[in-house]
Amino acid sequence: MPAAWPEENRVHARITDRRRDFPHTLTTRLVRENQTIVIEDLNLSDMLRNRCWSTRRPGTAAP
Repeated sequence: MPAAWPEENRVHARITDRRRDFPHTLTTRLVRENQTIVIEDLNLSDMLRNRCWSTRRPGTAAP
């Protein structure tokens, strides 16, 4: 086993830890900074089939 492998493994482990920690850090910050968080579930397949839905402004009624 070459001497560089342990160091390379540490670098990869550090990158993996940062990737795993990012969503947690981001969501924690969002919750602390905002009173309300709203998540919208979009039906993208229908929006792509019906151009009216994809170009309509949010909060407006369907024609």
